Amino acid sequence: MTMGSKPPLTIEKILEWAGSFHRRTGEWPQATSGLIPEADGDSWDAVNHALRLGYRGLSGGCSLYRLLAQERGASRSEILPPLRDAQILEWAEAHFRRVGEWPSAASGPIEDAPTETWANIDRALFVGRRGLPKGGSLAELLERDRRASSPGRRRPLSMEKILEWANSHYRRTGAWPQATSGLIPESEGDTWGAVSHALRLGYRGLSGGCSLYRLLAQERGASRSEILPPLRDAQILEWAEAHFRRVGEWPSAASGPIEDAPTETWANIDRALFVGRRGLPKGGSLAELLERDRRASSPGRRRPLSMEKILEWANSHYRRTGAWPQATSGLIPESEGDTWGAVNHALRYGYRGLPGGSSLCGLLAEQRGASRSGPLQPLRESQILEWAAAHFRRMGQWPRVTSGSVNDAPGESWANINRALSLGRRSLLKGGSLAQLIERESGVSSRANRPPLSMERILEWADSHNLRTGEWPHANSGLIPEAEVETWIAVNNALYHGYRGLLGGSSLSRLLSQERGARNPKSLPPLDESRILEWADVHFPRTGKWPNRTSGAVEESPGETWYSIARALSLGLRGLPKGGSLSELLAREKGVLNPDARRKLPVDEIPELAAGD
Repeated sequence: MTMGSKPPLTIEKILEWAGSFHRRTGEWPQATSGLIPEADGDSWDAVNHALRLGYRGLSGGCSLYRLLAQERGASRSEILPPLRDAQILEWAEAHFRRVGEWPSAASGPIEDAPTETWANIDRALFVGRRGLPKGGSLAELLERDRRASSPGRRRPLSMEKILEWANSHYRRTGAWPQATSGLIPESEGDTWGAVSHALRLGYRGLSGGCSLYRLLAQERGASRSEILPPLRDAQILEWAEAHFRRVGEWPSAASGPIEDAPTETWANIDRALFVGRRGLPKGGSLAELLERDRRASSPGRRRPLSMEKILEWANSHYRRTGAWPQATSGLIPESEGDTWGAVNHALRYGYRGLPGGSSLCGLLAEQRGASRSGPLQPLRESQILEWAAAHFRRMGQWPRVTSGSVNDAPGESWANINRALSLGRRSLLKGGSLAQLIERESGVSSRANRPPLSMERILEWADSHNLRTGEWPHANSGLIPEAEVETWIAVNNALYHGYRGLLGGSSLSRLLSQERGARNPKSLPPLDESRILEWADVHFPRTGKWPNRTSGAVEESPGETWYSIARALSLGLRGLPKGGSLSELLAREKGVLNPDARRKLPVDEIPELAAGD
């Protein structure tokens, strides 16, 4: 089975795999945790991409971290190094060059720092974590040092204004704009990249879930070939090699956006190869191209490994370099596209004919007497506490099992220290834990001993949040200004699991739905086609056109959007049959021209351009 034809995923299956990972390692998985032993060639990175972008039967708009935080109470497990204003500004400048606008807290992951997000940077500036002074914000830093106004203060956008600019671009250049088409002369400093981002993510008054390409295809009949530049095998392979150097495996159709080409995705490349679009021959695939030109087979079809073969490669590496290989030693010249990282994963998890439960370091220590860091030294509680105190001074919080490596002790991790305390290894007494040691010696309360919560207090904080932002909080709304070092995710976990004096079995969204009438995304009211058609009948005389998925809010139903309706029709949610679409419903019941058919209209038949608009 190739990576491009993987079976559908479900939230239940992902949580089942995550539970197995936690039982095996004592930690929750991250997107960088490699292959999933219980899955057929799947990786956590592929699962994270599917959650984010809505592949393989998932609805999208989530992430592995967010899912585990909401459903399993997991906390972010990456090491968070100190931050500096200069580094943040460097990332912000790269973001601006890529998309044409300065980042905000809602701009998502930082492409130049894969473990960071702009929301975490903004929180660190506000709370004073990770070596930053307290009380700042990302918007203030950018305004002070780059004279950049925050996206929240930029003028709202509308579909009509974007289409007006697109018409001008077409009359001026003879082509429709792309996300890379640069500044928009008719705007006040806007770029097509910024417009595309606003359409996709819902900035500046737009509803989100769209793109510049999709808008122009639906409203101006623009074809894919008019907007997307031609592709060449050599260019695709160059991007694939860069991806391999970055993540240690070749890309698949599920690998998400291409970091070296911000407007491209691996899924679109795979489709273009299969359908024969954008100058490529028909009938290919990304997997076939990589296997033919880079000898890169998908994980599901890789050749079996043996201990003898791995040791043979290790011997060659030692003769060539004078050192034994590590998991980070890159490609294995004697293999057919394998890396030491892939070999280490196969040894650990039992892929490709290996029994599992080992590692590259362990195999070489046992069979070749190699040791990367020497035998494990005895541990002392006083030493652990010194490392914990240094972690606290550096990070602003005490370490946990999920805090990763110990900066002051190369080769150590907080998870290994916790296991040693629990099992009585390395000269430590059995039956302890990292949290208990820190609480006993430093008086730091664990989560179970934090102050009690009450429904009344949570609702007070929620009311304040609503007054301040105009919206009700959700689990990812960050810090609660009215509370001391309290977050909405911690409140949600306490409501769900019954921590801190609460009964459990609830959630923040459920509480606000019951007590404040807030819309609960997990229990939306059912839909039926007759109600959707009623809303469409009102939308048409008000706007002069029938709605599509990019038409924003449904004014007759507060909280409802045409995008969520289109999604429910497509996925069979909220009582609707699966496999439909808004355009098909309107075509069938109202005789409305299918938006797909509009793509065939000649440019001179588009009213706005024919009239010289």
